[in-house]
Amino acid sequence: MSPRTTISIALVLCLLLSGCIGEEGTLKFEGTAISGPVAGDFTLTDQDGQQVSLRDYSGDVVVIMFIFTRCPNVCPVTTQNLGEVADQLGDEMEGVSFLSISVDPEYDTPERLKAFAQKHGVDWPHLSGTLEESEKVWENFGVVVEKSFIDSHGEENQTENNSDNPSGENDTDDSSDGHEDGDGHEHGEEQDNYSVGHSTVMFILDRGQHKRIIWSGDSWVPEKVVNDIRILLSENH
Repeated sequence: MSPRTTISIALVLCLLLSGCIGEEGTLKFEGTAISGPVAGDFTLTDQDGQQVSLRDYSGDVVVIMFIFTRCPNVCPVTTQNLGEVADQLGDEMEGVSFLSISVDPEYDTPERLKAFAQKHGVDWPHLSGTLEESEKVWENFGVVVEKSFIDSHGEENQTENNSDNPSGENDTDDSSDGHEDGDGHEHGEEQDNYSVGHSTVMFILDRGQHKRIIWSGDSWVPEKVVNDIRILLSENH
C-alpha cells in the first residue's frame, strides 16, 4: 500500500488585493476582488481529447476552477453549483466561458474527466495535461499543490469500491474532505499565503483575461457568482 500523504492546496496571493466595497450606489463584487495581472496563456487537453487554450476565450468573462475527480464531495458540489450559475445566466452565457482544471493530472485522464462531467450534468471543458504542463498552469495562478488527501482519497475510494461498488464508480457521499472549515479558508493571522483545505479554488477573469475575483471552498452560492460575472460583463475593455 502506498503511504498516505497529507494534501493541501495553498493559493499564493502574490496579487494586490483591492477593496471589495464600492462607493454608495456602485456595484459590489461578492467574491474576493483582486487587482490581478493578465493570466498567462496555456494549452491543456479536454475530456474529449481536444487541445484547449485560454486564448481561445479572448473577449469572454472566463471562470477557471481547480478540481480533481477523486474529490469526494466538495468538487462535485462546486461543479454542480457552477452548472446552476450557467442556468441562471441563460443567454448571457454567450459572453461567458467555464474551464475546470485538474490538480491531479496523473490520475485525471480525459476519460475520467469526461465521466466526472457527465455524472454532474455539465459540458464545459474539463482540462488536464502532463504534470509539467499542469504545474505551469498552477504556477500561473499561484496555486501550490502538495500531495495530500488526493492520494488518501484514492486509497479510501478503492477500498469502498471493492467492497460496496463492484462497478468501480466513485462514491461521492464521503462526508470528510479535509477542509478546515465550511468556506475552505484556514483562518489565522495574516500571512502571505491564501490557503484552502484542498484544491477547489475558482478565479473569474474579465474580458481582458485579468484575474479579478477569487472564490474558494464550497460555501458560495450561485447567485453571488452570477452577480460578479454580470458586473464583469458590464465593464468595457
